[in-house]
Amino acid sequence: MKRVAYTFAVIMAAFGMFLPLIYGAVPVIQRLLGENPLLKSLGISIIFWVLAYVLFEEEEKGADFTAS
Repeated sequence: MKRVAYTFAVIMAAFGMFLPLIYGAVPVIQRLLGENPLLKSLGISIIFWVLAYVLFEEEEKGADFTAS
């Protein structure tokens, strides 16, 4: 479940970064973000990147694998 939440957070953070680019073409996003899309998209990106950082778990690798 934590991995699914992490994947969702990364996708939403990436989507937040592209909101200002698609702001002019999609009327729904214009209504959603209002007059200042840059600040709101930065807020969305930062919130979801922090959430992804908190949810990230490194996979444990076995110590028996070495480079040589």
